[in-house]
Amino acid sequence: MIEQLIHSVLQQLETPRADIEKNLHALLSEMVTKLELVSKQELDRQEQQLAEARRTILALSKRLDQLEQQQDRPCD
Repeated sequence: MIEQLIHSVLQQLETPRADIEKNLHALLSEMVTKLELVSKQELDRQEQQLAEARRTILALSKRLDQLEQQQDRPCD
């Protein structure tokens, strides 16, 4: 009888626990969305794009230096 009572009480406690977990999960998801956080995959993608942009800028900078050096040379 005591076991049944304990089992019954535990079952009744399980429902609010599940509701609380569900509500907390929804609340945390909403907070993360408001913080405008990005996923690891999105961060990795942005890092790759940034690295590519840096390589392009470096190549263009070198090319500009070459063109400026050619322009500075006296014509024969």
